[in-house]
Amino acid sequence: MTQLVDLPASIRTCCLAMAAEGISLQRLTVKESERTARHIMDPMPTTSIQASLQEAAAMPLVEDGTVLGMVNSDLLAQRYLLRLLRSQTNR
Repeated sequence: MTQLVDLPASIRTCCLAMAAEGISLQRLTVKESERTARHIMDPMPTTSIQASLQEAAAMPLVEDGTVLGMVNSDLLAQRYLLRLLRSQTNR
């Protein structure tokens, strides 16, 4: 501690700032270790499996409180492209 007091003012301020930052980071780490995902989650809109494709696009599909999956543009494109190719082949 005596060495810290004897340092020039600019160096002493720098060291004190570093010490204060270290203490702040320790406190933040302790506080964050007590938090869970529930603390930062936002409500997410969901839809049922009975919803139209337009309503269900990019939303989690839920039935009886269980997430079943999501409908996304890749899945839609894949399914419709396959149907389109099959219909073209059958002609």
